[in-house]
Amino acid sequence: MSSPQRSLKFGYETTLESRDATLLSYYTEVLSRMITTIDDSLNGFRNYLLPNALADRYLSCLSLRYAILAVSAYHLWGTEAAVQYKISAIRFLSQSIQTGGGGLRGQFATCMMLCVGDVFDGADGSWPTHLKAAREIGLTMTKDHFLNTWLLYHDVLADFSRGRRQVQSISSTFLGAPSANPENKVIIGSLGCSLEVLECISCINELSGIVERHGEYQDFAQGLVKQLENAHQISSILEDDTTGKIDQIKIEKTAELYRLGALIYLHSVLLVPSDSDEIQRLVIKALKILTSNGVCTSPWPLFITACEVVCDEQRIQILDVLEDMQSERRIGNLEIVRGIIETVWKQMDLTEGNGVSKRIDWRKLVDMRQRIPSFI
Repeated sequence: MSSPQRSLKFGYETTLESRDATLLSYYTEVLSRMITTIDDSLNGFRNYLLPNALADRYLSCLSLRYAILAVSAYHLWGTEAAVQYKISAIRFLSQSIQTGGGGLRGQFATCMMLCVGDVFDGADGSWPTHLKAAREIGLTMTKDHFLNTWLLYHDVLADFSRGRRQVQSISSTFLGAPSANPENKVIIGSLGCSLEVLECISCINELSGIVERHGEYQDFAQGLVKQLENAHQISSILEDDTTGKIDQIKIEKTAELYRLGALIYLHSVLLVPSDSDEIQRLVIKALKILTSNGVCTSPWPLFITACEVVCDEQRIQILDVLEDMQSERRIGNLEIVRGIIETVWKQMDLTEGNGVSKRIDWRKLVDMRQRIPSFI
């Protein structure tokens, strides 16, 4: 599977049915630009996936095409319109895997696009299944920066959603400090932040499952606090004639929102009270970005912030941001995210004044048997 540097020009749709052409155009001009914070020449959702989906080199190219059509159909016309495209994507993916005719990256990209479809369709619930398949295929294919970071983002946030299985001590894990080398500080559009910040979130996921919290644990946790406090994220834009609107301030503020979210998350794992000055300083900074940076594109830091607000004024700010997101982006998982936030707040209200800590483990309030919520 090749790695074209530029997206295909309009005109390629003439070989397709008009309905499919509409959906591909919608993906090209709207969705592929919406699901990244940097729509430049490195936007793999447009410049990598589309040419390969239309290449017809392998069955997996066809499965990827149908997975893309399914996402567009859902966003334009709803679940019923997307079903047949999704079924076709899975059928051609299955045939591709069974015949072993090549196209591993196409198979991988199909699985990941099916993950995106589940995020868009809040009633689906198949995100973990497709993610597991992508992970297994990824082990057998050569490395690719766009595909690998795409998987890492979903993997880290899936670990957050599930919660880590408990281990006795930090020595029982393979925990290592996130790399702070220069290339890891560059903001990646498909992540919304730098690899350094995402790797910090991954480390916090690991810390959350460790039982013994002294000695080496505290040393590592405090080192992570310092790394996040000092993390500097750099925007690097590579424009070409396909580049969309670039809002550098929004790009950098979104990355900063992830950094603040990671710090809030780390403090919550370390059981710092929500109403502490330490957490509230971070919450206030995050709310300032959320309410001044246009439509929020990142559910995860919004959710992390929402779980730590302590007054009605802050709750109203969160709800206003969610309202704008649901109105503008129309992605199914937002309704689920909002439902969890409101459930957490109700539980906070019930425990307030009873001498009980207001810190709530939201996972205990959600039926994970039905579906694992995504914060993509």
